[in-house]
Amino acid sequence: MGKYTTLLFDLDNTLLDFTRSEYVCIKKLFCESGLPCDEASVKRYSEINDMYWKAFERGEIRAEQIYTGRFETFANEKNVKLDPQALSKGYLEKLSNCVIKMPYCDDILSYCKNKGYTLAVITNGIPKCQRSRIALSGIDNYISHLFISQEIGVPKPEVAFFDKVFDEITEKDKSKILVIGDSPTSDIKGAVNVGIDSCFIGENCNNATYTLENLEELKTIL
Repeated sequence: MGKYTTLLFDLDNTLLDFTRSEYVCIKKLFCESGLPCDEASVKRYSEINDMYWKAFERGEIRAEQIYTGRFETFANEKNVKLDPQALSKGYLEKLSNCVIKMPYCDDILSYCKNKGYTLAVITNGIPKCQRSRIALSGIDNYISHLFISQEIGVPKPEVAFFDKVFDEITEKDKSKILVIGDSPTSDIKGAVNVGIDSCFIGENCNNATYTLENLEELKTIL
């Protein structure tokens, strides 16, 4: 074990491939519901969903407003009639049972666990979905803690979210804690807000301590 003892992993698009799962679930849901399910429509829904989650990260809306709001906005843009509550329920049921892992997910979790690191997941996702997907994926076999913003009451990147994390994990030395994620506005900004190191998985992020292309490259710093 090197500099760190505790690793805080984001879930969506870090350990689990949310982008692909969302595509599969929304396309199937829209087609079953008689809604536009062409590539452009599915892509537009994804953009709207991302817009809502970014607003949640900024503290502009409550998490509950995301569930039906994204479908209402989609319906208004496409000029179609739909039942946002029914669609939200159907989507969450599908997503809860859809597990697509990011490349090297199992390998890096096993590697880190065997090296003696304490692993935790920090996520802004919907509790029911996240708990189901973590269990189905087997990620729960590696982690000691799961922190979900809606259960804590504040989103990443808020300081209060990470304060809850610090209260519950064993490691109290912030220099030994590393955040690993794909979102500059949630994971990396959150780490910067509380003065801990971060690792961005993606092409580029100026504020991150490290930037890596994929999870396997974590072995170069752990």
